[in-house]
Amino acid sequence: MALKGLPFIGRTDYRTHMKQIITAALALISVRTVAHAQPRGDADACPTRPVRLIGAAIMVVCLIHYVSPSVAQTGTQANPPSSTAAASIPTLASIRASQSFDTMDGHVQLLGGNHPLNTTPINGDHYTGTIRGTSMRFGKVNDPLDHQRQALYTAIKNTDPLTYFHTRVEIVPSSARLAKSGTTYWIAAEIYVPSARYRAGAGTILQVHNSTPASNVFGPFSLVFTPAGYAMPKAGIAVITASSSQSIPVLPGFNQKTLYHWYSDNPGFQRSTMGPYPVDTWVKWVFKYRGDPIGGTGFLQAWMNGVPVVNVSNINIGTAPQGFATDYLKIGVDDYQRTAGGADGIWQLLRSVHIVEDNNYRLEQVQALLN
Repeated sequence: MALKGLPFIGRTDYRTHMKQIITAALALISVRTVAHAQPRGDADACPTRPVRLIGAAIMVVCLIHYVSPSVAQTGTQANPPSSTAAASIPTLASIRASQSFDTMDGHVQLLGGNHPLNTTPINGDHYTGTIRGTSMRFGKVNDPLDHQRQALYTAIKNTDPLTYFHTRVEIVPSSARLAKSGTTYWIAAEIYVPSARYRAGAGTILQVHNSTPASNVFGPFSLVFTPAGYAMPKAGIAVITASSSQSIPVLPGFNQKTLYHWYSDNPGFQRSTMGPYPVDTWVKWVFKYRGDPIGGTGFLQAWMNGVPVVNVSNINIGTAPQGFATDYLKIGVDDYQRTAGGADGIWQLLRSVHIVEDNNYRLEQVQALLN
């Protein structure tokens, strides 16, 4: 039975409203006292039984809703066990689009320098020239698939200034160093790559980079876009690892390997069983890895929407020795071909990103951070 006339109420007022309804229900139940005062056989005494029953029923329903407001307000069950488990996982760093900028910890590399995330203007960072009808290069936009949510927007075009050798807008979470010797890390991120990306230049979508010494080569691994003829005959997206026995990756000893790609007809690469990379939709990425530049004990695992796509072990991964000690995560658009998508530009979206130091966690626990 629906209770009509109740307005939609927010979470903060919910318990107050429930108390008022319970009080009214108790008043109905108290009709029993009046009934006992009536002479037996009085015609007015008969209606008290259904009134008391209605009051008792309302009170039971309200008590259930009072104890579990999440069920009452949303009409759905409380968080599933995986979300509860995720809440107990400590993160080294987390950034969510739902946060206000002033609560974000980290910085964004764009327009020639590092900008602290907590100083980002409410309307974002802008530059001359438009991409998708806006001059924004970093900020928040409505989620294209769920307008009740927001997404972090990163964008570049060919007239933007270089930032550390490339045209880039990349988010760098704080405490994002991934360089403790022998330590396994998890990275979870929910990323939206538009179909227009396939018309743009080569560049990274997510990367673990190094900063000592400064170089224009990515670090242990990256999720990258490659245009037709750049690294593969056809345009596609790939996971790539890099390792070096040198402190400067561009010196002899640097090795780079494409582990996975999303086209099955590029010869010389591991065959894809998933078809083209899913664009214009959200993809939940989880990476698990341990860096080891020269000892052959490193490994990398990756899952896309819970499906394993990379699993390599006993490998060299990272740059040694100084580079490995300064590995850190970056996520956004980085155009290492320096075309920046031409006049049309490049853009992508991020819902959230999390870094976890492993403590025998399970995939579902880490992936639940993206809910």
